[in-house]
Amino acid sequence: MNPNSAPDFSTGSAPAHHTFMTSLTPNQVTVGAPDVAVTIKGTNFTSSSSACWNCNFLQFQFLPTFYVSPQQLNVTVPANLMANSGQLPISVFDGNSNLFSNNSLSLVVTPVSAPGSSTKVNVVNLAGLAMAWDPVSSLLYVGTAEYDAAQPNSIVAIDGNTGSIVKSLEVGSNPDLVEVSAGGQYVYTAYAGATSMTQVPLPGLNAPLTWTLTNSLNSNVYWAGDLKTAPQSAHTTALTLLDLESEPDEIGGVVVYDDNVERQNHVPGFGPGGSLNIYDIVAWASTDQILTASCFSGCLSNTPLGLLYEIQVNNSGAALIATGTAPFNQGEIHSDFGTGFIYSDDGKVADPKTQAIVGSYNASGLVVPDSSLNKVFILGQTSAQANTNNFTIASFDEKAFTFISSIEVQNIIGDPTELVRYGDTGLAFLTSNGGSGSPGLLYLIQDATFVAKSQAMAVPALRVATSEKIVDFRWKRHSKVDFIRKLAERTRAQSTSSQ
Repeated sequence: MNPNSAPDFSTGSAPAHHTFMTSLTPNQVTVGAPDVAVTIKGTNFTSSSSACWNCNFLQFQFLPTFYVSPQQLNVTVPANLMANSGQLPISVFDGNSNLFSNNSLSLVVTPVSAPGSSTKVNVVNLAGLAMAWDPVSSLLYVGTAEYDAAQPNSIVAIDGNTGSIVKSLEVGSNPDLVEVSAGGQYVYTAYAGATSMTQVPLPGLNAPLTWTLTNSLNSNVYWAGDLKTAPQSAHTTALTLLDLESEPDEIGGVVVYDDNVERQNHVPGFGPGGSLNIYDIVAWASTDQILTASCFSGCLSNTPLGLLYEIQVNNSGAALIATGTAPFNQGEIHSDFGTGFIYSDDGKVADPKTQAIVGSYNASGLVVPDSSLNKVFILGQTSAQANTNNFTIASFDEKAFTFISSIEVQNIIGDPTELVRYGDTGLAFLTSNGGSGSPGLLYLIQDATFVAKSQAMAVPALRVATSEKIVDFRWKRHSKVDFIRKLAERTRAQSTSSQ
């Protein structure tokens, strides 16, 4: 039988259909687990369907499989496959059609928690590009990559306590920017694979509104380099705009939208009619009138750290009013509406009204501030963890800039790309493998001791790190701008090859 041959309609034979997997239950186990019964849900299963591990490799292994229905298979995963932490890619082979399933899903094998540890880690098999927490609905909203096996190109609502998917909505190509509005009224997303953005009402996660990104200077369309929702108005967003046909890309500047209507004035980007400033990322102060922007990493300056720009926002739009002089940022920048300060992934803290650096934590990595706890959490690696897949989350007193404590998360699959706070005691982070090999994962961490309110201390004078950082970026940084560029290059290459 040739699985690639055309169906013979003259003799009544039907075309073969690939099976498709939508879920594995459970989707994670701990190292050293005994044989595990797994339920596979999907479509087009037959009595000749059999699950297999490593199906795309020469050393694959068929798994004991019981056919239940065209939508369900019951499978046994043997204990020997769970001797080490990692991902077990599982597919389905159909003996009748001689075809493998269109996709594979992974059973995640996680390390066993240390005895007496208060830290609980839940791993969700979701290839997320970005996420945001909504305290109103108590859900995490994750934008998934095109290569996610079960929920590609979607906004997925996750229960942070259980890791279960509550609902999802398919949107545009690779939603790599996700933000929840003030009051939890909307979730906004923009794309690495499209020159548009989308507003989705919550909690229904339906009736999306999508529009093309432009600025008032010309008729060009742009990719979103960054997207942030305003602290007060649920309808207001700020974005940086990229033109991937230019060098540098950051010529679109900074724009402000109310729903799908762009305010008239924008901050021009690099080049004619603009300036020599590079705007990759933005963060609001504590009101809808002050916005800040920066470069992801140094860019045109003589330092690896970018400067901080202050932007005034009014009903007419946005205008640059001040430029900081001190090197501030390498990576992303973050708001804390409680303090009104801006926090950089380099561990520095700035006053957006003066651009002055008011303090520095002795760490860098993925940063999330939380004034409700008087803490800042930074995910990075210690010097001993360099070139390993072990990471540390360090906590600091937000006002005193002093180290409090840390937890270690071992055997992480992929590189951490984004960290958020959620719920009363939760921290979540996404990992990425760059779209090759095993997809990234969503890690949900619950720790009532570590994620607890810090007793406020007297605020000292400017605190500057003078010793080796407690944690640092010791792995490859994942720039969303670089991800957008790679997708655009792939699209251009595919277009050229098809001509």
